[in-house]
Amino acid sequence: TYNIGLLLPFIPTFPDSSNAHDFKINSVSRIALSYFRGFKFAIDSLDSLYSVQFNLKVYSVMNDSASLKSALNDAEFESLDIVVGPFYTSQFERVADRMLQKGVLVICPVNKPSKILFKRPNAIKMLPSESMQISSLAEFLATDGNDSTLVLVNSNKFQDTQNIDFFKERFAATLNIPDTFADDVIKEIKLWDVNRETLKMRFTDTGDYVLVVPSKDQVFVTKLLNGLYDFALDSKDSYRIQVYGISEWTKWDEGLDLRQMQLLKVTLPLPNHVDFNDSIVNRFYQHYY
Repeated sequence: TYNIGLLLPFIPTFPDSSNAHDFKINSVSRIALSYFRGFKFAIDSLDSLYSVQFNLKVYSVMNDSASLKSALNDAEFESLDIVVGPFYTSQFERVADRMLQKGVLVICPVNKPSKILFKRPNAIKMLPSESMQISSLAEFLATDGNDSTLVLVNSNKFQDTQNIDFFKERFAATLNIPDTFADDVIKEIKLWDVNRETLKMRFTDTGDYVLVVPSKDQVFVTKLLNGLYDFALDSKDSYRIQVYGISEWTKWDEGLDLRQMQLLKVTLPLPNHVDFNDSIVNRFYQHYY
Protein backbone atom coordinates (compact mmCIF):
# COMPACT_ATOMS: atom_id res chain seq x y z
CA THR A 1 0.00 0.00 0.00
CA TYR A 2 1.27 3.43 -0.98
CA ASN A 3 0.10 6.62 0.69
CA ILE A 4 0.09 9.50 -1.80
CA GLY A 5 -0.46 13.14 -0.94
CA LEU A 6 -1.78 15.57 -3.57
CA LEU A 7 -1.16 19.24 -2.71
CA LEU A 8 -3.18 21.22 -5.25
CA PRO A 9 -4.80 24.70 -5.32
CA PHE A 10 -8.48 23.76 -5.29
CA ILE A 11 -10.10 26.73 -3.54
CA PRO A 12 -12.74 28.38 -5.78
CA THR A 13 -13.92 31.99 -5.78
CA PHE A 14 -17.17 32.45 -3.89
CA PRO A 15 -19.33 35.35 -5.09
CA ASP A 16 -21.39 37.60 -2.84
CA SER A 17 -24.48 36.51 -4.74
CA SER A 18 -26.37 33.35 -3.85
CA ASN A 19 -26.92 32.68 -7.55
CA ALA A 20 -25.26 29.37 -8.49
CA HIS A 21 -24.34 30.78 -11.90
CA ASP A 22 -22.05 33.33 -10.21
CA PHE A 23 -19.87 30.56 -8.78
CA LYS A 24 -16.44 30.70 -10.44
CA ILE A 25 -13.36 28.54 -10.61
CA ASN A 26 -10.18 30.48 -11.33
CA SER A 27 -7.68 29.32 -13.96
CA VAL A 28 -5.20 27.85 -11.46
CA SER A 29 -7.87 25.80 -9.71
CA ARG A 30 -9.18 24.65 -13.07
CA ILE A 31 -5.73 23.28 -13.93
CA ALA A 32 -5.61 21.60 -10.53
CA LEU A 33 -8.98 19.94 -11.09
CA SER A 34 -7.93 18.66 -14.51
CA TYR A 35 -4.69 17.32 -13.04
CA PHE A 36 -6.61 15.65 -10.21
CA ARG A 37 -8.97 13.93 -12.66
CA GLY A 38 -6.06 12.63 -14.75
CA PHE A 39 -4.15 11.52 -11.65
CA LYS A 40 -7.20 9.71 -10.26
CA PHE A 41 -7.74 7.99 -13.61
CA ALA A 42 -4.11 6.81 -13.62
CA ILE A 43 -4.36 5.49 -10.06
CA ASP A 44 -7.58 3.62 -10.84
CA SER A 45 -5.92 2.10 -13.92
CA LEU A 46 -2.95 0.89 -11.86
CA ASP A 47 -5.31 -0.60 -9.28
CA SER A 48 -6.99 -2.69 -11.96
CA LEU A 49 -3.74 -3.86 -13.57
CA TYR A 50 -1.54 -4.60 -10.57
CA SER A 51 -2.01 -5.92 -7.07
CA VAL A 52 -1.08 -2.56 -5.56
CA GLN A 53 -3.24 -0.37 -3.36
CA PHE A 54 -3.08 3.40 -3.17
CA ASN A 55 -4.42 5.64 -0.44
CA LEU A 56 -4.91 9.12 -1.85
CA LYS A 57 -4.94 12.10 0.50
CA VAL A 58 -5.84 15.44 -1.10
CA TYR A 59 -4.84 18.80 0.39
CA SER A 60 -5.97 22.17 -0.92
CA VAL A 61 -2.87 24.37 -0.88
CA MET A 62 -3.06 27.86 -2.34
CA ASN A 63 -0.28 30.42 -2.66
CA ASP A 64 -0.24 31.29 1.04
CA SER A 65 1.52 30.03 4.14
CA ALA A 66 -1.67 29.23 6.07
CA SER A 67 -2.97 26.54 3.70
CA LEU A 68 0.47 24.93 3.43
CA LYS A 69 0.90 24.95 7.22
CA SER A 70 -2.49 23.29 7.58
CA ALA A 71 -1.42 20.48 5.24
CA LEU A 72 1.97 19.98 6.91
CA ASN A 73 0.36 19.82 10.35
CA ASP A 74 -2.10 17.14 9.29
CA ALA A 75 -1.59 13.93 11.29
CA GLU A 76 -1.49 11.78 8.13
CA PHE A 77 1.09 13.91 6.32
CA GLU A 78 4.10 12.21 7.96
CA SER A 79 2.91 8.79 6.79
CA LEU A 80 2.95 9.74 3.09
CA ASP A 81 5.19 7.73 0.74
CA ILE A 82 4.91 10.11 -2.22
CA VAL A 83 3.95 13.78 -2.39
CA VAL A 84 2.77 15.53 -5.56
CA GLY A 85 2.85 19.34 -5.45
CA PRO A 86 2.45 22.09 -4.42
CA PHE A 87 2.24 24.21 -7.60
CA TYR A 88 4.16 27.18 -6.16
CA THR A 89 7.97 27.23 -6.10
CA SER A 90 8.70 28.30 -2.51
CA GLN A 91 6.07 25.92 -1.17
CA PHE A 92 7.39 23.02 -3.23
CA GLU A 93 10.92 23.64 -1.97
CA ARG A 94 9.67 23.76 1.62
CA VAL A 95 7.80 20.45 1.29
CA ALA A 96 10.77 18.77 -0.47
CA ASP A 97 13.10 19.93 2.33
CA ARG A 98 10.63 18.71 4.96
CA MET A 99 10.43 15.21 3.43
CA LEU A 100 14.14 14.90 2.56
CA GLN A 101 15.21 13.15 5.77
CA LYS A 102 12.45 10.57 5.36
CA GLY A 103 13.49 9.92 1.76
CA VAL A 104 9.98 10.70 0.52
CA LEU A 105 9.74 11.59 -3.17
CA VAL A 106 8.20 15.02 -3.87
CA ILE A 107 7.05 15.49 -7.46
CA CYS A 108 6.61 18.88 -9.12
CA PRO A 109 3.58 18.59 -11.45
CA VAL A 110 4.09 21.89 -13.31
CA ASN A 111 6.94 23.48 -15.23
CA LYS A 112 9.59 25.00 -12.94
CA PRO A 113 13.30 25.93 -13.23
CA SER A 114 15.76 23.11 -12.50
CA LYS A 115 17.08 25.02 -9.48
CA ILE A 116 14.23 23.58 -7.40
CA LEU A 117 16.12 20.26 -7.55
CA PHE A 118 19.34 21.71 -6.11
CA LYS A 119 20.41 19.76 -3.00
CA ARG A 120 17.06 17.97 -3.04
CA PRO A 121 17.71 14.40 -4.26
CA ASN A 122 14.11 13.51 -3.33
CA ALA A 123 12.65 16.16 -5.68
CA ILE A 124 11.45 15.22 -9.17
CA LYS A 125 10.34 17.39 -12.08
CA MET A 126 7.65 16.04 -14.38
CA LEU A 127 8.52 18.47 -17.18
CA PRO A 128 12.09 18.75 -18.48
CA SER A 129 13.81 22.12 -18.32
CA GLU A 130 15.15 23.88 -21.41
CA SER A 131 18.68 22.71 -20.60
CA MET A 132 17.50 19.09 -20.34
CA GLN A 133 15.76 19.41 -23.71
CA ILE A 134 18.94 20.80 -25.29
CA SER A 135 20.96 18.00 -23.70
CA SER A 136 18.61 15.37 -25.15
CA LEU A 137 18.72 17.05 -28.55
CA ALA A 138 22.53 17.05 -28.53
CA GLU A 139 22.62 13.37 -27.57
CA PHE A 140 20.09 12.50 -30.27
CA LEU A 141 21.95 14.32 -33.04
CA ALA A 142 25.31 12.94 -31.92
CA THR A 143 24.05 9.36 -32.24
CA ASP A 144 21.56 9.79 -35.09
CA GLY A 145 23.97 8.69 -37.80
CA ASN A 146 22.47 11.17 -40.27
CA ASP A 147 24.67 11.94 -43.27
CA SER A 148 23.58 15.59 -43.32
CA THR A 149 26.05 18.32 -42.42
CA LEU A 150 25.35 19.43 -38.85
CA VAL A 151 25.60 23.17 -38.23
CA LEU A 152 25.16 25.04 -34.94
CA VAL A 153 23.75 28.51 -35.62
CA ASN A 154 25.00 31.18 -33.20
CA SER A 155 22.77 34.27 -33.07
CA ASN A 156 25.63 36.29 -31.55
CA LYS A 157 23.18 37.29 -28.80
CA PHE A 158 24.36 37.20 -25.20
CA GLN A 159 21.15 35.52 -24.02
CA ASP A 160 21.82 32.53 -26.28
CA THR A 161 25.44 31.97 -25.22
CA GLN A 162 24.58 29.49 -22.47
CA ASN A 163 22.47 27.33 -24.80
CA ILE A 164 25.21 27.32 -27.46
CA ASP A 165 27.95 26.31 -25.01
CA PHE A 166 25.77 23.70 -23.32
CA PHE A 167 24.81 22.08 -26.63
CA LYS A 168 28.48 21.77 -27.64
CA GLU A 169 29.39 20.39 -24.22
CA ARG A 170 26.67 17.70 -24.32
CA PHE A 171 27.38 16.89 -27.99
CA ALA A 172 31.07 16.34 -27.21
CA ALA A 173 30.29 14.29 -24.09
CA THR A 174 28.01 11.97 -26.09
CA LEU A 175 30.80 11.38 -28.60
CA ASN A 176 33.19 10.85 -25.67
CA ILE A 177 35.57 13.58 -26.73
CA PRO A 178 36.96 16.54 -24.71
CA ASP A 179 35.03 19.81 -24.83
CA THR A 180 38.03 21.49 -26.43
CA PHE A 181 37.58 19.33 -29.56
CA ALA A 182 33.86 20.07 -29.95
CA ASP A 183 34.55 22.67 -32.66
CA ASP A 184 36.28 19.98 -34.72
CA VAL A 185 33.16 17.77 -34.94
CA ILE A 186 30.40 20.36 -35.22
CA LYS A 187 30.45 23.39 -37.46
CA GLU A 188 29.40 26.63 -35.78
CA ILE A 189 28.41 29.73 -37.73
CA LYS A 190 27.61 33.21 -36.42
CA LEU A 191 24.84 35.11 -38.14
CA TRP A 192 23.89 38.65 -37.19
CA ASP A 193 22.74 39.81 -40.63
CA VAL A 194 20.63 37.20 -42.44
CA ASN A 195 20.22 37.53 -46.21
CA ARG A 196 20.94 35.51 -49.36
CA GLU A 197 24.52 36.74 -49.59
CA THR A 198 25.48 35.92 -46.00
CA LEU A 199 23.82 32.50 -46.22
CA LYS A 200 25.61 31.72 -49.48
CA MET A 201 28.91 32.64 -47.83
CA ARG A 202 28.22 30.29 -44.88
CA PHE A 203 26.89 27.39 -46.97
CA THR A 204 29.35 27.07 -49.81
CA ASP A 205 28.58 23.43 -50.61
CA THR A 206 25.16 22.22 -51.76
CA GLY A 207 23.53 19.21 -50.08
CA ASP A 208 21.69 18.26 -46.89
CA TYR A 209 22.03 20.38 -43.76
CA VAL A 210 20.75 20.01 -40.22
CA LEU A 211 20.73 23.38 -38.45
CA VAL A 212 20.54 23.60 -34.66
CA VAL A 213 19.20 27.00 -33.57
CA PRO A 214 18.96 27.14 -29.73
CA SER A 215 17.99 30.83 -29.77
CA LYS A 216 15.38 32.61 -27.63
CA ASP A 217 15.50 35.75 -29.74
CA GLN A 218 12.26 35.99 -31.73
CA VAL A 219 13.51 38.69 -34.10
CA PHE A 220 16.62 36.68 -34.97
CA VAL A 221 14.73 33.39 -35.42
CA THR A 222 12.06 35.03 -37.60
CA LYS A 223 14.70 36.65 -39.84
CA LEU A 224 16.67 33.41 -40.01
CA LEU A 225 13.68 31.30 -41.08
CA ASN A 226 12.67 33.95 -43.63
CA GLY A 227 16.18 33.96 -45.09
CA LEU A 228 16.55 30.17 -45.09
CA TYR A 229 13.14 29.78 -46.73
CA ASP A 230 14.02 32.11 -49.61
CA PHE A 231 17.50 30.59 -49.85
CA ALA A 232 16.12 27.04 -50.07
CA LEU A 233 13.51 28.03 -52.66
CA ASP A 234 16.04 29.84 -54.85
CA SER A 235 18.39 26.86 -54.74
CA LYS A 236 15.74 24.67 -56.41
CA ASP A 237 16.40 21.75 -54.05
CA SER A 238 20.19 22.12 -54.17
CA TYR A 239 20.06 22.88 -50.45
CA ARG A 240 17.86 20.62 -48.30
CA ILE A 241 17.60 22.08 -44.81
CA GLN A 242 16.14 20.83 -41.55
CA VAL A 243 16.00 23.19 -38.56
CA TYR A 244 15.95 22.13 -34.90
CA GLY A 245 14.79 24.83 -32.49
CA ILE A 246 13.66 25.00 -28.87
CA SER A 247 10.23 24.85 -27.22
CA GLU A 248 10.42 28.58 -26.42
CA TRP A 249 9.41 29.25 -30.03
CA THR A 250 5.87 27.97 -29.41
CA LYS A 251 5.26 30.72 -26.82
CA TRP A 252 5.63 33.64 -29.21
CA ASP A 253 2.37 35.48 -29.81
CA GLU A 254 2.86 36.06 -33.51
CA GLY A 255 3.94 32.48 -34.07
CA LEU A 256 5.93 31.12 -36.99
CA ASP A 257 5.08 30.89 -40.68
CA LEU A 258 3.66 27.44 -41.42
CA ARG A 259 5.01 27.38 -45.00
CA GLN A 260 8.52 28.06 -43.74
CA MET A 261 8.23 25.44 -41.01
CA GLN A 262 7.15 22.80 -43.51
CA LEU A 263 9.79 23.54 -46.13
CA LEU A 264 12.56 23.78 -43.54
CA LYS A 265 11.24 20.76 -41.59
CA VAL A 266 11.32 22.74 -38.35
CA THR A 267 11.48 20.33 -35.41
CA LEU A 268 10.91 21.39 -31.80
CA PRO A 269 11.15 19.47 -28.51
CA LEU A 270 7.65 19.69 -27.01
CA PRO A 271 7.33 18.05 -23.57
CA ASN A 272 3.58 18.85 -23.48
CA HIS A 273 2.75 17.49 -26.93
CA VAL A 274 -0.17 15.04 -27.07
CA ASP A 275 -0.32 12.77 -30.12
CA PHE A 276 -4.01 12.01 -30.67
CA ASN A 277 -3.08 9.51 -33.41
CA ASP A 278 -1.53 7.28 -30.76
CA SER A 279 -3.92 4.45 -29.77
CA ILE A 280 -3.00 4.63 -26.08
CA VAL A 281 -3.60 8.39 -25.98
CA ASN A 282 -6.91 7.95 -27.78
CA ARG A 283 -8.08 5.32 -25.32
CA PHE A 284 -7.10 7.49 -22.36
CA TYR A 285 -8.84 10.52 -23.89
CA GLN A 286 -12.09 8.61 -24.38
CA HIS A 287 -12.10 7.30 -20.81
CA TYR A 288 -11.08 10.65 -19.35
CA TYR A 289 -13.88 12.59 -21.01
